[in-house]
Amino acid sequence: MSIKYDIVTDVGATFELPLEWLRPDDSPRDLTGYTANMDVRDANNALVINLSTTNNRILLGGKTGAIVLKITGADMLTVAPSGTNGYVYDLFVVGPGSEPESKKLMYGTFDVNPSVTAVP
Repeated sequence: MSIKYDIVTDVGATFELPLEWLRPDDSPRDLTGYTANMDVRDANNALVINLSTTNNRILLGGKTGAIVLKITGADMLTVAPSGTNGYVYDLFVVGPGSEPESKKLMYGTFDVNPSVTAVP
């Protein structure tokens, strides 16, 4: 079962969200060999930005269960403010092996506030 978590960030600002995936007994889930993917999409389902273990915008911490979502400030300059319709996202992790388990961990809105200060 996935959880709903709404994200708010800013144009041009580095975005970083540390997470921890725990088992029902509160022990960390071993993420060794896992991959992860997260799409942010607009109201027309057009891709706004992708985060993944492939493009290093999602970092997995192996046995610690740590997941870090990270978008550089330079990359956030390419993301337009979300406006009134907003953006949505979901985050999937996929386990290792020949028949990997795919799990949707979280989903929600991804709001991007405009910036008025020029970012170098």
